[in-house]
Amino acid sequence: MRRYSAQKSKKKNKVIGRNIKKTITRVLLIPILFLVSLGFFGVYFTLKYVNKSFAMASFSQGEVPYDIKGDTFPTLLYVVVEDIDKEPINIKTIKFIVFDRINDNISTYIIPAEIKYDIAGRYGEEELSKTIALGGMNSDDYLNDGIKVLKNTTFKIFGFNTDKFLVVSEEQKNIFDEMLSNGTFLDIVKIKDIIEVSGEFKTDMTFSEFYNLFSYIKSLPNERLNKEVLNEERLLNPGSIDQDFSDYALESPISQENKSISILNGSNYPGVATLVSRLVKNNGGRVVAIGNSDQPYSNSIIIAENTDSLTCRYLSKALGIPNIVDKNGTNLGEHEIDRSDIVVILGFDTSEQLY
Repeated sequence: MRRYSAQKSKKKNKVIGRNIKKTITRVLLIPILFLVSLGFFGVYFTLKYVNKSFAMASFSQGEVPYDIKGDTFPTLLYVVVEDIDKEPINIKTIKFIVFDRINDNISTYIIPAEIKYDIAGRYGEEELSKTIALGGMNSDDYLNDGIKVLKNTTFKIFGFNTDKFLVVSEEQKNIFDEMLSNGTFLDIVKIKDIIEVSGEFKTDMTFSEFYNLFSYIKSLPNERLNKEVLNEERLLNPGSIDQDFSDYALESPISQENKSISILNGSNYPGVATLVSRLVKNNGGRVVAIGNSDQPYSNSIIIAENTDSLTCRYLSKALGIPNIVDKNGTNLGEHEIDRSDIVVILGFDTSEQLY
């Protein structure tokens, strides 16, 4: 009987012990879960705030924001200005960054702001440092309109459109220089820095897009990160710059589609069809004709056999031409329509901005 009672007592003690352990576990688990939840929501709301800080740029009518995370060849125009809140805005540094995800290369072209160049939009030859100021003159949206002129000017230089831009006051440039040059680890301190300077930069990227580009930089070895300071000779020699993009052009998705493309100038601004043909060729497109349209056009138009093709959608986005029509349903009598898969007619609206 005594042995039975002792065994019963031991079992009872074990049950009590297990119950105590469960109670202690539950008691400890509650504050742990609370802290984890607090940390999760803290990070969530922090990132949400940062994302809000990034999505600061407005889009003009006809422009549609899009996500670059899936692009094979996104470009970023990174500009450092003296003071983003002080007019006229004086540009200190211009960097055009090309992310070639097909060949795993990043090329950063540094353009000296003091070089004189033919500014897009009929402003004539001026120092590049004055581009935003010129574009923002007599504008209700000084900075955005100035950035558009700078984007169009870099289009003339590189034969490539700017997918996204980032404009930063000189005082805060070190934060972004470090992240965009070598992909420095983006920890909570860096996020805090970005929040603190949210009024000192302007961008049309979301934080998700910025983080995606930063992560890509971080993933590549240093020998894949190329930098070049463009001198005046290179700036004035488009052919040498276009050669830099030849590897991408051979393997690009547009190259794989192999659509025949004609570029027609529907305005009286000379050279715009040739300029746009550079964009097409640098992206791997097959240009079969460059010339003038049979009649003038106020608004640009894209005529395509397949209006949903990748090439057609890219040209619409890159050139800001929302007007796309099926070639089988148009009565336009342009001579290149029958022998091309895609015809881009540059009207006065687009030509005036690029000239």
